[in-house]
Amino acid sequence: MTRMNIEGVVLFSVTPIAADGSIDYTRWKKHLDDALAAGIHSVTLFGSTGANGYFTEAEKMKALEEIAAHLGGRVPVMTGIGAMTTAESVRLAKHAADHGADAVLVVPLNYWKPTEREIITHYETVAAASGLPLWLYNNPPLAGIDLTPALVKKLSSIPTLVGMKDSSGDLSRAFMVPPSA
Repeated sequence: MTRMNIEGVVLFSVTPIAADGSIDYTRWKKHLDDALAAGIHSVTLFGSTGANGYFTEAEKMKALEEIAAHLGGRVPVMTGIGAMTTAESVRLAKHAADHGADAVLVVPLNYWKPTEREIITHYETVAAASGLPLWLYNNPPLAGIDLTPALVKKLSSIPTLVGMKDSSGDLSRAFMVPPSA
């Protein structure tokens, strides 16, 4: 399968919920069709750490299958695969590779504060699981972990790492060059 690059205007899509608490695929697909008509260039599912607390692993998997099939290659799809364990992130990454994702967005493990080595190992393990382009997701206020410029430099040795969503609120980081490690 040929993968498309995530670039341009990326929609971090909301996940509509039906009255019974299930994902409302009819509303979601209409929302995405409207966004495509407006000119977006790619879509990200589960693009926030908040989604991790609301949906099960099975729900995330089914959602990717439904939405990737609906989009049918019209735009690239990135899916957030943040989880409470590296093992769950690996399962989600493998599933993403097999079910239409063009990239994965990965938040660090966030229930306890992992060491720098554990963060690096987490990302290396997830990257190796699927071979998909990997995007880091830095959201210190919600995850409790800050992917600092120095740590990102270390993570940059991961061959499939291609980008980062940074919700740290510190725009100056985009221009920082960390000291040599």
